[in-house]
Amino acid sequence: MAFHTKGALYTPEGYDRWRNYYNESGIPVAHFDGRWRSSGGTAQTYNNYLNLFNTRKVVASPLTVTVLKTSHGGGHASVRVRVRLEDDLPSENLCHITLWETDIVEGSETHRYVERAMTTKKVTVTKKGQLEEFSHVFDLKTEWKTANMGVTAFVQCKTWPNEKLVQNGAAAKLVEGIAVEPTSLGRVKALFN
Repeated sequence: MAFHTKGALYTPEGYDRWRNYYNESGIPVAHFDGRWRSSGGTAQTYNNYLNLFNTRKVVASPLTVTVLKTSHGGGHASVRVRVRLEDDLPSENLCHITLWETDIVEGSETHRYVERAMTTKKVTVTKKGQLEEFSHVFDLKTEWKTANMGVTAFVQCKTWPNEKLVQNGAAAKLVEGIAVEPTSLGRVKALFN
């Protein structure tokens, strides 16, 4: 998912995540599993990203994230997410729920999976087998194309500088409410419904 830090696709949440949460100052930059960093804009960048993604996607996750429901209407989009622990988990984890839009044309560029809004909820469960559900309602702007929108929910450790590890995530399109493959989530155990 792309967090834009300036221009027409800028959001306060995206800027805060880039500048304050990760303490970045340059672009482009990517964080895999919230921990492994890669930056640059050369032809080699894709290969670096792919290597990090492939390395991290096979690591078992201590939890499963499921997008239970998405709906929209009346200028709002709602989402309900479930986090189920597969192993004991230390506290200090957050569930980020992000509303995104893909295939946004801006000038001569097309942008994929752009963060439009985000909310964060504290994960309070810590024992294997426990469940926690989170719901949120996002306001939709009229210029956003709901047919190109979806949600991504991911659980991330909030401790720094030791970890900002992404535990797991899931994504679903807004219109159909079905799972889709996002660009990168890492620690995939049960990415889809």
